[in-house]
This record gives sequence, C-alpha cells and structure tokens, in this order.
Amino acid sequence: MRLRLIILSVLCGLTSLHAFERREVNLDYVTGLARELAAQPYVPAKPELPPELAALDFDGYRKIRFNKDKALWKTANLPFQVDFFHNGYIFPETVEIFEYSNTHTQQIPYVKDFFNFDINGINPDEWDLQGYAGLRVRTPLNKPDVFDDVLVFQGASYFRALGRDQYYGLSARGLAIGTGGPNEEFPRFSRFWLKKPASDARSLEILALLEGQSVTGAYRFVLTPGENTQVEVTARVFRREGARGDIYFAPLTSMFWYGEARDNHMGDWRPEIHDSDGLLIHNGDTWTWRPLTNYPGNHLTAFPVEQLHGFGLLQRDRDFNNYQDLSEHYHRRPSAWIQTRGQWPTGEVVLFEFHQDTETVDNMGAFFRPDTAPEAGQPYEIAYTVNFQLADPDKSLNRVEATRIGSSWQYEGATRFIIDFSAPENFKPVEIRDLQANLSVEGAEIIQQAHIIYNTVTSGLRVHFDLRADPDTELANLKLQLTKADKPLSETWVYQWRP
Repeated sequence: MRLRLIILSVLCGLTSLHAFERREVNLDYVTGLARELAAQPYVPAKPELPPELAALDFDGYRKIRFNKDKALWKTANLPFQVDFFHNGYIFPETVEIFEYSNTHTQQIPYVKDFFNFDINGINPDEWDLQGYAGLRVRTPLNKPDVFDDVLVFQGASYFRALGRDQYYGLSARGLAIGTGGPNEEFPRFSRFWLKKPASDARSLEILALLEGQSVTGAYRFVLTPGENTQVEVTARVFRREGARGDIYFAPLTSMFWYGEARDNHMGDWRPEIHDSDGLLIHNGDTWTWRPLTNYPGNHLTAFPVEQLHGFGLLQRDRDFNNYQDLSEHYHRRPSAWIQTRGQWPTGEVVLFEFHQDTETVDNMGAFFRPDTAPEAGQPYEIAYTVNFQLADPDKSLNRVEATRIGSSWQYEGATRFIIDFSAPENFKPVEIRDLQANLSVEGAEIIQQAHIIYNTVTSGLRVHFDLRADPDTELANLKLQLTKADKPLSETWVYQWRP
C-alpha cells in the first residue's frame, strides 16, 4: 500500500513538488546528520533579506499572515494542522521543513501564495525566492471545531506551547550556550521533520537538526496537547572542537518586570507585570522556591543538584486582581515545568536575571548545567518533558504564595519581610504552636526573629521577620522553611536580598 504524504495538493498552482524520497527518518537519522556537521567547520548562515522585509517592525511583520486554508494537513481531516512563518524582521534566517511517514519523506517548498502581504509598498513578486522562518502547530485545544495555537518554533532554538485556556508567555529553548557571558551563542534549528499523524493521533512527533558555532544536535519532540500540554524532548548534542562557553540544557526564558515584593511599579498603573514569578526546583526530597527579582545589573545564581527530578519557571499568582490587565492576560500565562526523564548527572540549576525597565524583553533564564561538560565529537543525550500548565507540580509540601518586602515600622533602619505560605489541609489556627519557622541569614542582622501567624483571610500561614544590613552590604542570602516536629512542612524559600 502506497503511503500518501502531503503536500496539500492545493499548493495553489505549484507545478513541481519536491520528489518523494524513500527513507526511514527518525532520531538516529538526524543524529547522523548532526555528527557529520560537528566534524566539519562551522559555516554560519548569511541570509540576505529584501530591504522591505529587513525594515519591518514588529507590527509590520505581524501583517504578513499565513493563509490558514493552505495549512499542512488542512484537507486531510487530521487532528493537527501546521502553518508557516515568513522570514523578515528579526527572523532573517530560513529553515527547511519536511514531512515524513514511516518510509518516505518530502520537503515542503516555499510558496509565496501561502501568505497575505497586507503591507503598503511590499510586492513579493519583486523578491528572489524567500523561505520559512518557523512553524506553528494548531489543534482543537479549547473547542472541538476550532484549531487553536498549541506549539510554535521560531527564532534560534526557541519554542513555546499552550495548554487549554492559556495565553503565550514564557518560552523554552533547545539549547543555551554561555548565557550571560562574553561567549554567548544562539544555535538554531535549521531543519524540521513533521511526522504525518494518524486520524486518531493524540500526539505529534517533530524532529529537528540544531546547528551552531560550538554545537550541533539532533532533537525529537513529541507534542501532546491538553489542559496541561506536554512536549517530550530527547536531545543528542555534539560539541565541536574548540567550542567556547558553557552548554546549558533544558533552558527556559521568561519576563519579570515587578511583583508584589516591590512598591515601585516603574511608573506603571498595574500592580504586577510578569510572565513568571519564581523558580521551583525539586532535588532529591527537597523543594526550593526562589522568587524572581529585577535588581539592577546581571546576576547568575547556581543551585547545586545531585538528584534532579525537575525545575521550572512558574507563574503562581493566578489572581486577575493582582495584574488588572485585560489584554495581556498575565494571570493565564503558563508555567513551564521541566520533568527529568532517566537519570540526570549531577550539576547545577542556574538562574540568570538581568535588569529591564520594560515588559517587552525576556530577562529571566533558567537552565541545567552538568558538572561534566560534553566531550567534543561525542553524543551527549538528555531527555525531559516540558509541561506547560497553570497549576503547580504535584507535591505534598505547602507552597510559598507571596513575598513582600518593605520598611519595618517597629525598628528604625530595618526591613520587614512578609512570606505567605499555604496551610495544610484542615489546618486549625491553634496548631501554629506546633510549627517552627527556620530562618537563616548570611550578610545581614536579624532584628526580629521569624514569627508565624494565621492568615484569617486566606486561611494560610504568614511569616514575618525584620533584618538590618550595613550600608555597604551588596548581597544577603536568606532561607526560610516551615517544619513540624523537625519534618519539612513547606518548600524552602530562598532569596537574594540586595539592600
């Protein structure tokens, strides 16, 4: 039986399609391509955009719209459809896109008639052949008869996904190199292979080839949409000889402008503005919560891990009243939780924060750095699942709900910290006498020890304490955990205070 691959026979007047090729395409096939590239000198892409495309701003680029009637698998009555992005603006480089089955593959050619160029002064007939800058996967996510966005690949190795009733916020990346340092690189996915799904498929498989100055890589993504959309990732990375910069795996990128910890709203009327408000790490039996900050300067914080189960940039605050933004929907932006698969090596979860005075720039990054760097020319394999979700990962410990910082009204020159925790189920206020607030401080003086009170409004637990730092103090490291009978009751709250 002959397998029918694609490409929409409605490629609108296209007279010559790329030929079918009999080939078994899988992760091993892409790994072979990555291995060959790693042994060759790196040749950077040198795209030459028409001046009209290069000059586009964000709004102008958005006006180049893909015609959804031309979507891949549109007429095949399949559970997924794929749109393509045109090159232009800050996306000058093009990617090759293929469709494949168990036995065949075929490249999807660039067709300018797939796009509506709703921009004055632009005439695509005057350009040389252009290409695709990325792809968008759609599926009936929120309504059975509407194909909604669920996954996007566009720019370097960036991708982002949505679960049900979510709005785009943070992004994931295939790989990060030298983030925050002088040798930072942005390797890119240069080729994609999309596996044609069965009519009853619940998941979509995508393969990708990564190319960069210091690395190459083969990636397998398995997308499973739902209330919590999952993207399973298997990566095989090859480090080139002479590569510079640390290699970071499972990187996440997000935006944090300000939250409830600050009374300075940067002149904005909204109470809080962020895509994520904290980093959560599950290492061994320990859960650590680190609120995000937007202090001046660039800051790298490393958390050693010996048995990493997961980490992620979370958007915990789901109360619209804390954002008051009717258009950006910050309260419905997903968290991204990296769930490790297989045994990961020892290493560090690294948080990178750099100051921004705007909500339009991602200024938060989180990623994993192994203790032992990949060897040149040898495949380094790592597997994980990215969960795009609104809820927290499942765990029994009580979570940190909010961090607030301000002047102490009791002690001159001191700073008061208010940390709100959720309370155990069926907790009674009288049980506070059985709890301990274990506070440790390095770099500042404890003026008032941590004290626990019951929050009658939220039915949670509130801890407050006062600190005083010397005028020349640049950084104080704080740690707090609730315990009962010397057993953990809550996550461990950690904070880097810059007085």
